[in-house]
Amino acid sequence: EGENCPGALEAIAPLLADPTIKKIGQNLKYDLKVLRTNNLDLVGIEGDTMIADYLLNVDQKHNLDALAMRHLGHGMISYKEIVKKHGELFARVPIEDATTYAAEDAHVAWMLLEKLPLKGDMKTLYDEVEIPLIPILAEMELAGIGVDVDALGKMSIELAGQIATMVAKIHETAGETFNI
Repeated sequence: EGENCPGALEAIAPLLADPTIKKIGQNLKYDLKVLRTNNLDLVGIEGDTMIADYLLNVDQKHNLDALAMRHLGHGMISYKEIVKKHGELFARVPIEDATTYAAEDAHVAWMLLEKLPLKGDMKTLYDEVEIPLIPILAEMELAGIGVDVDALGKMSIELAGQIATMVAKIHETAGETFNI
């Protein structure tokens, strides 16, 4: 809870947790992780413009700035510029500027969903696989995995030896050394 917005979390938490209020956004997995890290939940996810654009345009950039320019011809308020003015921390951005920045993100995401028409099998993939996976993937990323550091270290040494042997064979076959 920021100094500038006492009670903000208490006010927004029920809205975020209400499954009857449908939510759309851009890269909601990231937002979901941030919210969960702060003991907030996000349910009722209906759309994610980054995922929709990826399904339609796999070879393009999928950040909100790129989507806004490509689909709406709109240049977004620059995050880098807004934080640069305020000591490189978004937490120091005045509430009025932060509100304008955040409102633009939300408005552009909402407008983009209409510009990203998924149809047929792609719509089914989006609705039945991609969107339901958002909270699952967020939880997996937050939980992490257990790693046997010693086993990975031994594998690294073994693989480095195998690679060195292969490099030597390649250089021998070529008759000269070069950067493979």
